[in-house]
Amino acid sequence: MRILKGQTEQENISTDAEALTYIMTFSFDVPLSMEWTKIYIHLFRDYCKWIHITPPDFTEEAIHLSEYEAGMLHRLKSWICTKSINAFKEKLRKTATEKRMKETNEQRRLEEDI
Repeated sequence: MRILKGQTEQENISTDAEALTYIMTFSFDVPLSMEWTKIYIHLFRDYCKWIHITPPDFTEEAIHLSEYEAGMLHRLKSWICTKSINAFKEKLRKTATEKRMKETNEQRRLEEDI
């Protein structure tokens, strides 16, 4: 997916679809500011084009993000990626710890049986 978006693995940035999903779910709790609304519509319009559907009428005009808004989007995508990586590492650590505990418990049971 990242290759399709023209991103390299070293960028450590999430995809537009991930950012769109995050902004959408965030908007359920808190109203979006004008900047975030513009970013959301920009991402939504691009996503509609990507999945080959006609965007709604309110997104007919191309929305060009200002440098400030593009920076906001980049920081969000970087934050999402960092959180995803950290959650994945934590899951790996937890799985490894559970595996070690299980092996230790099995060894204790075997020693008790002997």
